[in-house]
Parts: sequence; structure tokens; C-alpha cells
Amino acid sequence: MSPQRYRSAPHGRLRCANGSPGEAAACVILEHMGSNIQPEAAHDASIRILPCPLPPNSWQALSEAVAAEQCKGAALLGHLHPRPHRAPCMALHSHPRCRLLGREGPGRRFADRALNSWLARTFHAVHAAAPQPVVLGPHGLHHAHLFRAHAAGQGLGLLFHAAEYPAYCEQGFPVHLGYCQAGSTLQYSPDTMAWRNFVWYGGSLAALDTGPSSPLNQRLVYPGLEALGTVYEGSFGDWLADVYYISWWAERRRQQRILVSLPGIPHAPARRRRPELG
Repeated sequence: MSPQRYRSAPHGRLRCANGSPGEAAACVILEHMGSNIQPEAAHDASIRILPCPLPPNSWQALSEAVAAEQCKGAALLGHLHPRPHRAPCMALHSHPRCRLLGREGPGRRFADRALNSWLARTFHAVHAAAPQPVVLGPHGLHHAHLFRAHAAGQGLGLLFHAAEYPAYCEQGFPVHLGYCQAGSTLQYSPDTMAWRNFVWYGGSLAALDTGPSSPLNQRLVYPGLEALGTVYEGSFGDWLADVYYISWWAERRRQQRILVSLPGIPHAPARRRRPELG
């Protein structure tokens, strides 16, 4: 992998003094990642920088367009190919009411193929370098949340959630996660759930330990989702869209397995939302 570093456009420092404890902790993490500085000693064991591919120039162009537009959905829409795509069924034994792409319906790919290719390779980078085993698939890692970092002028980032739908188990994992959990063969593991959150920002990819003994646990894990160790994308910035990697779309090349799902009305300004179960 080339030692060249991704360079984002000049911008002011992140405003880490304001906001909730979760937003403050997320802001410090992004600041370290964006400046290529190792996390402070208190978080060293909870944040691991992973190798990752460099984004294409179109990522910076997308970031600048989102920063310049008051209507963030319109800025994103302008970088997407107009043709919609529906993801293939997960499996024959999946629940018929499972909607993996949520309520937004068909997804779209980015118009720039290099950007789709980079996103696919980043999903595989998470799969290859994660501290704990990561499964690519409908019950494991299949999506990332695209956000714009808090503070005016900041760039775009991605929050990946692995181990999305562990199998229900009366003794080991008695948690119902909805229709898309049906048919899951992904076994629950406390270690896997502790390292299920990954964030990309400023050219760096980091794995976050949100397990019970981690200093990030009380600061970043969304209240009510402690069993899953889920980090909310809203802590890092304004949620813009969801990026899906349909790894089970066997007849498509990797870059064609990327689908982007925008908020309900593409031309409406992005709004804050509550996190999903996973």
C-alpha cells in the first residue's frame, strides 16, 4: 500500500468543547485521526488504527460539495448515478418483512466508479484488519453511516457497524433485533461486539473498543444499546446517508455491490435521527 497520505481540504479545528459527552469523545477521536496523531494514552488500548486504501479525488469533491450546499441531500444526489437498484434477497430463510435498506427503497451508486470501488475496498479493509473476526454479509458487516463531522467546514466520515444481527439465543444472546435477524447464523461473542464499531475519517480507519472495560463505553455507546455496544453516528456528525455493501450480490463486481440510501426525501435537508438497533 502506498505510504502517501490522504490530504483533506484546509479547515478549522473541530469544536470538541461543546455537545454531549458522546459528541465530545467522538470529536476528539476524529481530531486525532484527521491530523494523523496517535490517540491520547487513556484511549490507546481502545482505538486501533487499521490499514486502509486511499480515497479517490471524487471523495474530496463530494466533501466540498456537501460543505457548500445548504441542502445536503441535494449535494449528495448530484454525485449519485440516477439509476436506482434494489438489493437482492438476503436468503430464502430470511423474513419477508425484512427491509435491509430501510424504508428508503432502492439505492443508488455513486456516479464515479472509482468512489464505489474505494468504498468496497474499505469494507474489505475492515474485514481483513479488524481486531476481532468480522463477517461480511446481511447479518454481519453490510453498511456504514455517512456523516459530516460536527463544526462548519469539516469533512465527511463513515461509521461502520459489524455484527449487525447476531443470532437469537435464549442463553447467550436473548435479544430480539427485528425481522432481519431471522435466519442469522452469526454467533454472539462479547469480544466481537466490543470491537464492532469502525470509523473512517481524514484518511485513517480506526477500530473502536466499546466493551464494558473500555473508557469509550460510557462516553460513546448509545443508551439502551449497551448489549450491542452500538456507537451512534450522530455523535460524530450530521448523518447524511447510509452506504451498503451487498457482499452476497454474487453476479456483481465489488464496486457494483455499493448502494447508497438517502433520507426519505432526497431534496430535504439531512436531519438528526435516533440510531437503529444495530
